[in-house]
Amino acid sequence: MIVVQPGHAEGDWVSINAVGDVPVYETTATESIANLILFVGGKGWWGRLDSQNFLIRKRRALVAEGANIYIFPNPSKEKITYKYRVSEQHARRIDALVTHIRNQDTLPMVLVGFSRGAVSVANYATRYANSVDGIALVSGVYRSDVAKRNKFSMESIIGKKVDSRVLILHHQEDQCKVTWPSSVRKFFEALENVDKTLVFLSGGEPTGRKCGPLHFHGFEGVESAAVTELMDWIRAN
Repeated sequence: MIVVQPGHAEGDWVSINAVGDVPVYETTATESIANLILFVGGKGWWGRLDSQNFLIRKRRALVAEGANIYIFPNPSKEKITYKYRVSEQHARRIDALVTHIRNQDTLPMVLVGFSRGAVSVANYATRYANSVDGIALVSGVYRSDVAKRNKFSMESIIGKKVDSRVLILHHQEDQCKVTWPSSVRKFFEALENVDKTLVFLSGGEPTGRKCGPLHFHGFEGVESAAVTELMDWIRAN
């Protein structure tokens, strides 16, 4: 069952049973060029549009650039874990939204994962090969000294091959303990026979914690440049 509930000035809440109890938030661009499913980091998302997460706070900018956006929610009001993000159940829920959107139009479909959201995107891309037109790993999780998180890194989930175009977007001064820029470059270079793009941003003035949204990790001060790089990559492909 699918239920659309208008009620916000800029978008709709869409309830899709196969996705979960929390509705998907969607906003359609006036002149759409692509569909973007957005995955936030941390413990996931359950409907807060005032979140400081990079993808949430820049959602209007993405729409202004021609993206139809769909913010992927947690299956319930409960927080989600790293372990859940790499599960088949999570991937099936993502596929339910992909199918729903495919039934609406034929625009290119791109999954965009920020921080731990990149874990969700990588998990889906490896389980459902060729189901989307591209994936964007934004400030993703990579190998680090935090050993217990390495099994959820891009290196562990994707390895050296993924059947999708890939954009890796990162800040060259990211100081989060599981998103080392040095590991980002090694992962990118190890990818084989993949249509891949790596973009490092610089600059900004961080004010928050190192792994939070208001730091280099969340592109504070260079948000517009990050949006431009993402949308330019989509247009070029």
